[in-house]
Amino acid sequence: MAEDKSVADVTKAVESLDVGDEALPDDLRELIEETVEDKAKQDEKKKEITVGMLVQFFKYASDSLSGGALSEKINENLKKGENGEELAGQAKLQVIKKTIEAEYISIWEEKLTVNHELGREAMTTITQLLNSDKINQEEKAELKDALTTFGQAEHRMVGVNLLGKEEYDKRQEEKEAVAQVQKEIIEKLDSLDPAKKGKYILNIKKKGEAFRKKMMEMGQEKALDYMDNLSEEDEYLLRQLSALSSIMQSQSHGHSHNGQPCSGHGHANHGQSHGHSHEQSHGHSHDGKPCGGHGHSH
Repeated sequence: MAEDKSVADVTKAVESLDVGDEALPDDLRELIEETVEDKAKQDEKKKEITVGMLVQFFKYASDSLSGGALSEKINENLKKGENGEELAGQAKLQVIKKTIEAEYISIWEEKLTVNHELGREAMTTITQLLNSDKINQEEKAELKDALTTFGQAEHRMVGVNLLGKEEYDKRQEEKEAVAQVQKEIIEKLDSLDPAKKGKYILNIKKKGEAFRKKMMEMGQEKALDYMDNLSEEDEYLLRQLSALSSIMQSQSHGHSHNGQPCSGHGHANHGQSHGHSHEQSHGHSHDGKPCGGHGHSH
């Protein structure tokens, strides 16, 4: 059997015939028309990714992430686990991520008529773009707002589907409580002279050490029970320790987060409720970037 000619070969051969369209066989004419149309679509999808397109992607994605249709798709895919068993942990997270990735690809390809690989490449340069002179302040503000809204919507979509709404909300409340304590600590440190700052920090650490010893004396079983029924004083202390850790970490790598937990650049300890370790709020981090990698796997 003869090998199929490539599109380029077919086009070249037809051009060399030097005849009008009316002289072409119907099937060959249809092939050429389809080839030209397909090439036009591909060329269109190779267009430059603008700030406006990035903003539009975030808006489309935020709408999808906030709606029920995507949750339904995720739930349907989660039911397709091996032997009908309920998925959990990383296996469950992977299904959620892949479903979201497919949604992002659809947005790029179908709604924005852009090759999703080009969209992905553009997304990797957002931080540099926001810190550059390539776009004006108004564009930066619009892009940043769209990115923030998108990040929050994605975080909630993944977290709720992974943990359940009640547990996710509980962890978010704890995260916000730690952020408030961190703000209080920063304000207190700013009000103290250098000598007193050290004493203030040391006092929190001493209380933390005393708490650790108390827990060890209880034994593992009683300690675990106590962690689920902390006194207000101990609960506040653990929030102080968590907040202080984030503050020290942010200082060690030379930046601050305006009173928000630093979380180590995408190594967020979301929802480490009451100071003991939980599975992270949705198993991974993205530091404001799409969880699904804008249509590509991590």
